[in-house]
Amino acid sequence: MSTEQQQPQKQPPIHIQGKKLRKIVKPKKTITKTLWLAGHVSTLVFGTIYAMFYLQMKSQGRIVPWICYKLALIGVSVSYALSIQSQYNIKSLPHYSTLIASENYQYFMLSIIWFFNRNSLLKLMPYMVVSLLQLAYKFHLEAILKMESTLSAIVLYSEMLLIVVLFVDTLLIRGTSGYGLVIYVMFMWLRVLQNENTRFFIYDNIFKLDTLMSKIKNEKVQNVWKSMKKFLTLKQAKFEQKYLQ
Repeated sequence: MSTEQQQPQKQPPIHIQGKKLRKIVKPKKTITKTLWLAGHVSTLVFGTIYAMFYLQMKSQGRIVPWICYKLALIGVSVSYALSIQSQYNIKSLPHYSTLIASENYQYFMLSIIWFFNRNSLLKLMPYMVVSLLQLAYKFHLEAILKMESTLSAIVLYSEMLLIVVLFVDTLLIRGTSGYGLVIYVMFMWLRVLQNENTRFFIYDNIFKLDTLMSKIKNEKVQNVWKSMKKFLTLKQAKFEQKYLQ
């Protein structure tokens, strides 16, 4: 048996007729952007229609404002869900503690709760302002962008006022306002713990109201008021010590 290696014979090239290899160009993901944009538009449009009925005291017991309110919240859920999808990989979401710390996720969950809760313009107001600003960034509406700080203040004031409204609705046993109050207080508690702007805003306004609240003689009210001031003062002091020194 010969130890010489035989040279392999070269095979003739194979020609495939009628077919050409071409690079497949994947279409851009425009559907997600379109849905995100449609969500913000519907929030603003249907929210504005609902606000017109609400300000005329005609929002309760009528089908049109009820539908507009629900459609506005559906637009909120769609736009925030897509924002979360773009922020994280939807197939491998992060740990729940990371999601809860995300502001987009907090507002997304809150919109679902408001969908099944009592209708109120104050619940829609923050979402409408955010949608307005997002559309202003998208279409470069400078007149609206110049008002960003004012609009942000409106969001914070409406969120604070909503606590009062939910508290009153709970006392009057209106719908599921009691559950909404508990959940919303938990939501605001997370905002205070995690968001410096919210904490500073509440801290600043609490001390502006200190003179007025000190005139209330109710001992329970005074104890709650002192606890709020103490907590926010401590948080603010820790923040300044950690980041401003």
